[in-house]
Amino acid sequence: MSANQIQFPEFLDRLDLKTGIEGELAQKQKNLVFSNGFFQSPDQKDQFSLYYELYGQGPIKEIFICGFGGDMDLYRRVLLPTLSRPEFQVCIFNNRGIPPSTSKSSKSQTIATMAHDAYLLIQHLGWQKVNISAGSMGGMIALEFASTYPEIMDSLTVSCGTAGPYKPSFKTFKSFAVQAFSKDQKKIREYNAKLMHSEQFLNEKHPEFDNMTGLEFTCQENPLNPYPCKTQPVKILIQQAKAIFKHKVSISRLQKIKFNGIRTLIQHGIDDQIIPFENGVFIAKHVGGLFIQYEHSVNMQIK
Repeated sequence: MSANQIQFPEFLDRLDLKTGIEGELAQKQKNLVFSNGFFQSPDQKDQFSLYYELYGQGPIKEIFICGFGGDMDLYRRVLLPTLSRPEFQVCIFNNRGIPPSTSKSSKSQTIATMAHDAYLLIQHLGWQKVNISAGSMGGMIALEFASTYPEIMDSLTVSCGTAGPYKPSFKTFKSFAVQAFSKDQKKIREYNAKLMHSEQFLNEKHPEFDNMTGLEFTCQENPLNPYPCKTQPVKILIQQAKAIFKHKVSISRLQKIKFNGIRTLIQHGIDDQIIPFENGVFIAKHVGGLFIQYEHSVNMQIK
C-alpha cells in the first residue's frame, strides 16, 4: 500500500476490525489498496459523493457495483483472486447515500440514476474502457449501464440480477423491511443468510469454514462475519427499494448489449429466493454470452 496515494487512511481502519479467517482476508485487501478518494457531483441541483477505492495499476479496468444496501466489502472474496493478476486495476465504491458516500438530494433515486453515478465515477477515474461486475440490485445497475453506455464497455458480469419488472416475494419484502428498520444485527444476518443460501449450504458443516455450518458461518458476530453487517440509512434503503421495484430494461435494450459485441457472463443461483433463477435465464437469453448456474450465493461459492 502506497501511503502517498491514500487520501483518507481513516476509511481503511474498518479492515482492522475483522478477525479470524475474515481478518486475514481483510488485511490482504488493505495491503493491496492503491488509492482511495471521493468523487463529488458537479451538479449543484443533485449533490452527492461516491467514496471509492482503487486496487492494482494494471491496464484492464474493472468496477464492482453494490446491491441493495450493499457495502463494497461484500466483494472481498471476489476482489482478492482478481488482484492476484497484475494486469487488473479494480475499483470498488459505495452507491450514493451508503456511508461514507453521501447524498443530499431528497428526490427519489432510480436505477438509471445510479448507473449514471457509476458512469461519472468512471469518467473521473479517466478510464476509457471498463469491465463491470455486479450482483442483485448492482446487476440491475450494470444492465442499465451497459445498455446506455455500450461504447465504453469491455465486458459485463451480472450475478443474481434481473431485467425487471421485479416483484419480490413476501419473504423477500419482509427481509427488505428487516434490513431497513431493524436494529437487531443478529436478526438481519439470519434473514440475509436464509435468503442468499440454500438449506443444504446452511445446514451442512464446511471444513473451509472451521467446520461450522453455513448458518453459523454467515451469522457470526461482525468481526468474524464474511458480510459487512452494517446498518444503513433508512431513507436511502427506501429510495433504493423504490428504484428496484420500478426497474426495467427492455428486450431491445438487452439485445443492444449483445449487438455491441460486449462480452457477457450471467451467473445465478438455482435456489436464489431474492431474485428467482428464471431472471438470470431471461437475461442470458437476450444478451448472449456465457451462463453459469450456482447452487446458492455466488459470493460464497467463489473463494
